[in-house]
Amino acid sequence: MQAPIQLVIADDHPGVVAAVRHLVSAVNGFEVVGEASNADELLAVLSRVRCDIAITDYAMPGSRYGDGIILLEFLVRRHPDLRVMVLTMLETRALMSNILRAGIKVIVSKADEPQHILEGMQAAMNDRIYLSPQLDAKLIRRVPEREPSENDPIAKLGKRELEVLRMYVTGKTVSAIAVQLNRSVKTISAQKQMAMRKLKLETEAALFDFAVRHGLLGSGEG
Repeated sequence: MQAPIQLVIADDHPGVVAAVRHLVSAVNGFEVVGEASNADELLAVLSRVRCDIAITDYAMPGSRYGDGIILLEFLVRRHPDLRVMVLTMLETRALMSNILRAGIKVIVSKADEPQHILEGMQAAMNDRIYLSPQLDAKLIRRVPEREPSENDPIAKLGKRELEVLRMYVTGKTVSAIAVQLNRSVKTISAQKQMAMRKLKLETEAALFDFAVRHGLLGSGEG
């Protein structure tokens, strides 16, 4: 008998974890062997249990070692045989492009029907790219490949600038970000200020308004 495909589910919303577990458990050949509510717990599960697929949220605030792109890039490096599916509410093209560039091939929107989680799992096991319909329509197929950056302001930011900005608007201080990313306070502050200049944001209020409108807040990203 063929061994079941083993999965771990990571999301900071318990209801999402329960729903995905229920969905996956009803499918023959798949077994949920771990659950996590943040990146730290996810890495702990992966250190002690063999997993074939990790279904993870993009934004999971409160992790010691970070989430988002930092987490995804770490998973690709540390667990090269692990297939990773990002399950998220993100609909920003620049962020999605960063996820794909990090080496993640499967991204499913929480706004799509649950069946697309199962289709994403199959795609992951076949090592092929899969974007659920909501993301495929809004972010890839209907957007010109060379979209002017002024129409996609987040595309103006470097990867690290974007990560610092996203962490900052979710409530972390510059000092806390510096500790988490193992960089100096001066470097983090400079990256934050550079990001604000590129986006032409002159005040903290403007920054947080931008974050709400472009889905940079952790609670909004899901």
